[in-house]
Amino acid sequence: MMKTILQQRSPAKTKSLDRQLITIEIWRDPNLVGDFNYPHPNFTIGDLVVLRQEVDLLLNNWVSLKDNLTLFQIRAIELVEETSCSGQLTEQPYFRYGIRSKFGSKQLIWCDEDQLISYQQALTLDEF
Repeated sequence: MMKTILQQRSPAKTKSLDRQLITIEIWRDPNLVGDFNYPHPNFTIGDLVVLRQEVDLLLNNWVSLKDNLTLFQIRAIELVEETSCSGQLTEQPYFRYGIRSKFGSKQLIWCDEDQLISYQQALTLDEF
C-alpha cells in the first residue's frame, strides 16, 4: 500500500529568499519491498539543473560553462517501482524528474537522476 501525505512546515530561510518546505512522504508495504531500499531523491521541485551530457560536451570542447548551459527547472518527480505480477519489486526503485526549460517551455522532459546535475555543481566543474 502506498500512501502519500503532504505535510506543511514553517518556511525555511535561505540566503536571499524565503521558501516554504513541503514534505511528501511515501509509505510502502514492507512485505512487498524485498531486498530493495528506497533511495532519497537528489533533487527537489524548483531546483535548477542542467543536462550532464551538455556539461560533458562543453568541457570536452574547452567551452566555459557559466554562460553556455541550458538551464532547466525540476517541475515533477516520479518514483519508479518495477514490479512483478504479484506486486513484488523486481528492480531497485529510482526517481525520474520532469524538467522544463527555465525560459518558458510548457512541455516536460523526463530524465533519470544520472542524466542531470545541479546548476551550482556544474559551475564548480568549470576550470576557466
